[in-house]
Amino acid sequence: NHQGKVSFIAAQGPREGTKNDFWRMVWKEDVETIVMLVDKHGTEQHSKGTQYWPDRVKTSEEYCDITVLLMESTAFRTHTVRKMNVLKGNEKVLTSVRQYEIPCWKYGGVPSEPADLISVIKQIKNHQKGGKHLLVHCSNGVGATGAFISLYDLMDVIKTKKEVSVFDVIEGMRKDRVNMVLTKLQYLFIFDALLEAVLSPDSQMSCDQLKKLDLSAIKKKSKKEFQILQENNKMQEDFSCLAGISSENSHKNRFHDILPVDKFRPVLKSPSNLFGSSDYINATIVKNISEREIIMTHPLWPSTVEDFWRLVFDYKCTSIVMLNTIDDSDESVTDYWPGGQGGTGTWSDDCYL
Repeated sequence: NHQGKVSFIAAQGPREGTKNDFWRMVWKEDVETIVMLVDKHGTEQHSKGTQYWPDRVKTSEEYCDITVLLMESTAFRTHTVRKMNVLKGNEKVLTSVRQYEIPCWKYGGVPSEPADLISVIKQIKNHQKGGKHLLVHCSNGVGATGAFISLYDLMDVIKTKKEVSVFDVIEGMRKDRVNMVLTKLQYLFIFDALLEAVLSPDSQMSCDQLKKLDLSAIKKKSKKEFQILQENNKMQEDFSCLAGISSENSHKNRFHDILPVDKFRPVLKSPSNLFGSSDYINATIVKNISEREIIMTHPLWPSTVEDFWRLVFDYKCTSIVMLNTIDDSDESVTDYWPGGQGGTGTWSDDCYL
């Protein structure tokens, strides 16, 4: 680490023929925490690893003379945590190992959201005990592994020192293992994530802690965190909204300072009957804690009702939650369903209600 102490073990992902060696290393080095960085939905063969733990909770697997029992497996939005007990031969000593699987690392790439990774790292730091090695692996043990270890280490540096050098930390790691932090993209990501770590508050708390907060503490905490969110939002530079500000689409925006980011906007695919129509609607796709997609949009203009139903049709929406009311005196807001029970309406050749 930055203090010159041995804190991390960087490894490539186990293969079918090296799983026994992997667990021998975990046992010998008294590893308490394993971080697994993978592209779970990737198609590239070199980004995939071999499973080295039991398939089901409360079952065990033997790796030579080492037995691994999977005690718990909990899936979160950004990662999965597995708790395992490890035994060797006839020894009566039982070791508990916790594995964090972070499935957002494409080969040579980086996670899409630094904030999610920072949140997981904070959880690992809370669990990791002093003096124990942290074992980190990806497919090759240098790219994502190097980026993760650098960020993990630098998050401690920024708490205690006034100066930080990403270059020095990575150069130091490369003296121990070649090519740590494999790509320029990963190197730049460390800076982005480190800035996120500096600006973001330590907002995590257990459910029990939340229940114990009184009203004044909740107000103070929420006010501070929302202020930081507003400040962080001003610093985002890659949030391009080219589709929303274009001349052909600007009339579809109810509020010209609230535009969908291009990379998160839904693209309409169904044909339209309206002259000058496009694939744009002022809406944004977000994911909830279960990774299910939710589409957010603003109240409809009369001229965007067809686009709304194209959106519903294209993205197979089965539920609509409406949070605004219809004011008959406001002609800019309209309902978007047929009047009368059992009625139907048509907004284009392809969209019916």
